[in-house]
Amino acid sequence: MGNSFVRYAWPWLFGLLAAQAPAQSQHFTPRTVAGTVFVDQNGNGRREAAEAGVAGVLVSNGVEIVPTDTQGRYRLSTRPGRLVFVVKPRGYAPVRPEGWYYQPTTASRQTADFALRLAVEKNAHQVVLLGDIQAGSQDDLYHFNHLVTEELYDDPYAFALTLGDITFDELGVYPKTKASLAALGKPVYAVFGNHDQNYEVREAAYADSTYQRYFGPSYYALQYGRTHFIVLNDVACLGQKKYEGRVSSEQLTFLTNYLQHSDPSSCTCWPCTFPWPK
Repeated sequence: MGNSFVRYAWPWLFGLLAAQAPAQSQHFTPRTVAGTVFVDQNGNGRREAAEAGVAGVLVSNGVEIVPTDTQGRYRLSTRPGRLVFVVKPRGYAPVRPEGWYYQPTTASRQTADFALRLAVEKNAHQVVLLGDIQAGSQDDLYHFNHLVTEELYDDPYAFALTLGDITFDELGVYPKTKASLAALGKPVYAVFGNHDQNYEVREAAYADSTYQRYFGPSYYALQYGRTHFIVLNDVACLGQKKYEGRVSSEQLTFLTNYLQHSDPSSCTCWPCTFPWPK
């Protein structure tokens, strides 16, 4: 279905953000994840003694958001079905495409460091928006590679953003689709769409589980230049291939917490699958 790239002033949201975080599942035991956000000087993805932590970087579990301390350290509890991720700060970029998020395990205490590199970012920049790729076969990817990837390869844009429906209900093509997007040669971020659901999960709340394995959290935020991109998952999966367009209470709490750390005068974009009311 369609997609949306919405830009609104923040005051419009505060009436909407009065939701509380949902209670933890009675079958879920929260774990602790701690680590350091650091500048990876040699680009190997591992923190070494001489590599300093970065203070004030936001890290989230999908609801709570904590800034790193003066040494770049953070600590969070895990939440059911959610990844732990860093909000890409202005002037930095992940060293590796998957290096900004972490899939928690069942271990009681876990360590997840996030490796960043310094990056030059212009306040005025271009973003490539890819709407409804809907790859369902190798043939679809062949056409995408030749009609899109080759055309964009040398373009001077900052990053690409898919606007939902990376696949057409065929999650088996995720690995090859991810490889096709990587061939763009620029950072690629994604939006969860209704055709990206895993229909085989027992609980609808985990319908984004396969998507998250390949593309990261289904909602998150990143900063580029003076712009905040707050990516939302407004596909409410109801089971039996049914869905409706709305944002979960978890996301509303995440939004509330994020805005408390942000400058209201900044430019803010809200990429999502379904249009929001104006």
